[in-house]
Amino acid sequence: MGGKRKPKTDYHAWVDYSLGWSENRGSLSEVRAHAAEAEATQSAIEQTDQMRRRGADSPVRLIRVIYWEGGSSLRDAPVLYESSYYDP
Repeated sequence: MGGKRKPKTDYHAWVDYSLGWSENRGSLSEVRAHAAEAEATQSAIEQTDQMRRRGADSPVRLIRVIYWEGGSSLRDAPVLYESSYYDP
């Protein structure tokens, strides 16, 4: 039974926060792994709704869901959902 193992895959709900203002900007990212795309997208939509409700008081600046396959680069992972604080 020497079959090749399938790489681990996850859907990551990725949230970027802005810390500070003006010249003192920093950032922080929070990543939550989900087993299913629908679950990750629902999490991202909830974060987006909260970001929109809070407006300028929200530290959240970017929310995205990516599909990641173990062993591959996160940078090259396809983006399935994206919402930015700066979107109209």
